[in-house]
Amino acid sequence: MKYKVLSCLFGLFFTNNFYASEYKIQNQFYDFFNEKNNNSYNSNEISNLDDIKNTLDIYIAKNSSSTFVTGIPLLFQCDKYQNGKKFIINSGLQSKFGFQVTNQSLFQIGSNSKSFLSVVFLQLEAENKLSIENTVEDFLGNIYPKWNKIKIKQLLNMTSGIIDFANDDDTINKEVGKNPFRLITSDEILDHLKDKELWFNPGSNWKYSNTNYVLLGKIIEKVTNHSVSHEINERIIRPLKLNHTYYIETFPKTNVPKYEVKNLMDGYYFGDEKSQFSPYLTNGVGVIDYSMSWGNSAGSITSNVNDLNKYFHALLKQDKNGNSKLLAKKQYEELVSLVDTTNGKPLINGVNNENMNGYGLGLGAKYDSKLQSRFYTHSGGTLGFISKWIYFPEKNMSLIYSMNTTNMNNYMQEIFQPTLYFIFNKCY
Repeated sequence: MKYKVLSCLFGLFFTNNFYASEYKIQNQFYDFFNEKNNNSYNSNEISNLDDIKNTLDIYIAKNSSSTFVTGIPLLFQCDKYQNGKKFIINSGLQSKFGFQVTNQSLFQIGSNSKSFLSVVFLQLEAENKLSIENTVEDFLGNIYPKWNKIKIKQLLNMTSGIIDFANDDDTINKEVGKNPFRLITSDEILDHLKDKELWFNPGSNWKYSNTNYVLLGKIIEKVTNHSVSHEINERIIRPLKLNHTYYIETFPKTNVPKYEVKNLMDGYYFGDEKSQFSPYLTNGVGVIDYSMSWGNSAGSITSNVNDLNKYFHALLKQDKNGNSKLLAKKQYEELVSLVDTTNGKPLINGVNNENMNGYGLGLGAKYDSKLQSRFYTHSGGTLGFISKWIYFPEKNMSLIYSMNTTNMNNYMQEIFQPTLYFIFNKCY
């Protein structure tokens, strides 16, 4: 296998920029992994796990003063390598003056929270409490007239046409930038946008919108009479014993148990002059004390690589009957029912050589023609973190990582291209 084999691996990166900085991050992934950039890439070969650790250490040492990165946790696992053993590689510090990154280190996962909501809805459907074909109006009445006829499924798969509060309207971002300790409610977000025109007629196209998932949170509350946090805890976190995963409603240090505060990584803001936050936030400022309330049900979860790996395997690994630990076969098939991210049309046959990019219910999908394999993926960003997960169902292979800055600065060239080369050599 050559490094070029990976040129298509990250060909699709959605504008799932829960915070505006993530949009730039996704473009960096996309730009790097197109063919012309990959052709000119030369890397030191990684041949063992120590090489991965050394590569992470060198990257942090070289970039900490310019990008403010201090720590990177990474996990990978596949059935073929070392009898399916998990490998967690930690590098650096949890903050500028903090503890070493460990297997327990917690980071903000941003938009990687979205599939948790999808699970809640699909389980509610299996319990006959709703259908994903139901509309907003069915549960919320006439509170949001312009959104009445939008289906739950269209909110989940980003074909609703609703404007994204995090990237297409700067009002909420300005409020957060001016006072990042301020508590932002779902009603504040939705009331601000409810009278704005849709991007397109629901179901007629595709465009990523975090607002969809804030609205989905309101529907969960209406149907269950419980908070989103309660439903995620009772349906996912407790059954799977994700003992280090938390839905942050206000502030990280007050929403995790006291014994976990020491495990919280600080993240560091980095924005250019175009960032909506730059007039208010200074590059390099730590975000751990800021409110996460504006993440709402679109991206408020904090976790670690081990819990996330357990969760995504429980969500996506099917048994012989087609069920996963979290979803029955029917709901699993709905989870991975994909639409084309260029036009919103259903991809009846999933992703393949002809249609390589798709989006399901809170997760993305990609087909790599050179590996001749499909994978599911998503990424997340907050004011001070980026993270990503990848899962290859045919190989039961997962890769999860985070870094505590929003400036990647050659991260793909120096770390992930050679790291992925090593992993795929071992797992394929």
